[in-house]
Amino acid sequence: VVQEAMNLDFVLTQGSQAEKAAALQRLAQYAGVEPDSIASQADAPQVSPEVAQLQQAFRALVGHLRGEDDFELAARGLE
Repeated sequence: VVQEAMNLDFVLTQGSQAEKAAALQRLAQYAGVEPDSIASQADAPQVSPEVAQLQQAFRALVGHLRGEDDFELAARGLE
């Protein structure tokens, strides 16, 4: 097993693109991972721009509120 891991490391760091692809395919088969499942996960839906914008606005609002809270605590010496 150790020798196989060392060979895999060598191929993934020094091999050609074709050798690397073949090594990864063998590794996936050894691990019981179907190559098609990897591709389908890459095609999974991404967060919509609207949701991303709302998340960013929410984080900014929370940061602003925390900043005010921190300022109020510091002003009262309760930091």
